[in-house]
Amino acid sequence: MDDVTTRIHLAFDAVARPGDAHPYLGGDRITLSDLSFAASAAPLVLRAGYAAPVPSLEHMPPELRGIASELRIHPAAKRVAAVYAPHARAVD
Repeated sequence: MDDVTTRIHLAFDAVARPGDAHPYLGGDRITLSDLSFAASAAPLVLRAGYAAPVPSLEHMPPELRGIASELRIHPAAKRVAAVYAPHARAVD
């Protein structure tokens, strides 16, 4: 794992907070921290509601596809989904 990938995983681990059932970092209310994390993580997590023009998971290079696949199932991805879910047009 290179340095960038390691830092991404460390950030996801810090946001995941095992045992915290709240949808947002600040509890039950969305905060700027949630928006910042979701905007930064969304190109890799690719949740429903994220509409930026990025390649789909199938069209990513293999190495990036592997990283994205890992992050999509990471507990922190639920926080990204909580931010984008109200804007989703399709089911994930």
